[in-house]
Amino acid sequence: MFDRISEFREFCKYVEYRRLWLIPLAKNSKRPLKGFKFTEQKINKSKAQDYLAKGYNVGIVAKPDKLCFIDVDNPSLIEKYRLNKLNTLVVKTPKGYHYYFYNCGLRCNFLGNGIELRCYNMYVVAPGSVVDGKMYRVINHAKPLPITEVIKNAKEKL
Repeated sequence: MFDRISEFREFCKYVEYRRLWLIPLAKNSKRPLKGFKFTEQKINKSKAQDYLAKGYNVGIVAKPDKLCFIDVDNPSLIEKYRLNKLNTLVVKTPKGYHYYFYNCGLRCNFLGNGIELRCYNMYVVAPGSVVDGKMYRVINHAKPLPITEVIKNAKEKL
């Protein structure tokens, strides 16, 4: 069983450092630290590990040349959108899953019922973070695919 820092380090094995935009989050929370402007400021991996060691959480911001995410809180949508067919980095969250992708320049977000596409200045909680006693954990150890793979899979479904 991994501790918070080990879980974060395991996650970092699969993501190019230049693709990470890390931010500190409050303890037991999904919210950025008070006064931290997450669209303009970021921290490095070492600082993120320091925050985790002190009981804070860490977030990852979606940017056009970095990462983007599909946040699924309704598991029935995984099959509908064929996300289960993609070998990409996946993190188990307390309510569902975060699917990680390399962003190929998208500057859009889609907030749906049970599923969200976060490509620009939105964030997810990073692995190793804990909310309400539940740790965010990597469950599919793979490098993120380009977001274009999701679009291709979705078109095949139509």
